Amino acid sequence: ARGRRKAEEIAAELENKNNHETSKKRDARQAAEAKKMKLNDGEAAASVANSEEKIDDDPANTSNNQADGSAENPEQPKKVNKRKFGFDKNENFVAVGDEILPPLIEYYGFTDSFARGQFMARSSGNAKLLYFITEQVKKNLIDRGLQDRLQVINSGLRAFERRNKDDCEVSYRPCQESVHFIAPHMTKRVISIPYDDFAKCLKEGAIPCGIFTEPVAKEMSALTFGAFVVCLKGYEKNIAKKMYLVMWRCKGDNVNCLVCRPEMAGFHSKLTRSHI
Repeated sequence: ARGRRKAEEIAAELENKNNHETSKKRDARQAAEAKKMKLNDGEAAASVANSEEKIDDDPANTSNNQADGSAENPEQPKKVNKRKFGFDKNENFVAVGDEILPPLIEYYGFTDSFARGQFMARSSGNAKLLYFITEQVKKNLIDRGLQDRLQVINSGLRAFERRNKDDCEVSYRPCQESVHFIAPHMTKRVISIPYDDFAKCLKEGAIPCGIFTEPVAKEMSALTFGAFVVCLKGYEKNIAKKMYLVMWRCKGDNVNCLVCRPEMAGFHSKLTRSHI
């Protein structure tokens, strides 16, 4: 009886061992088959993608799709106009268009000494600002292709600013920042005024023409709606002193001073007898 039980135990162990080996072989075979199927699926997908790419790249197919209207044309985002170095070409400084300067020259009466070639704008079109660039910067840097190798962030002084309203004969008015380079070349819309009248211009809001001396009040009242410049008498050609103010002839018998508050304080300081 003991021999029989021993034989049965040995037979059971052998059977379990055989079953375990059979299970391992089956699992390995299933894993190999799954891997093979995965590889086959990947190759099939790659083949489909390649064929679709070839179809899309086929010029004849593209033209056919466009002709019959079957190709989808989703709206593409606007591309930024950049050079190969990644610079934004719309920020380049370029010469002011011929349609901009002639009306300004006529309106403000600029003489032949007016350096029209030194006024530039951004190349993005419909410029909001015109910049005054010094001759050396324009000649030695901009004209020699600096903007092809570097992104120029800013240069020069703001010379003219465009107005969005069409209530004036011209679209641009002078900026206080560079008025001392502009006013000496003006023969129209520029008034030379004495010390007391110059001081009266340094106010915020509407300034009645009646507070000025009679000759100055007459000249201001005679101006049409738009920008003009006043300069301190005796300093009309003295660019270093910068005794110029950009003004605006308003509707009604009023004028405005287009100078910011901090600059007004600076002018009050310069107007003291010891500073001029």
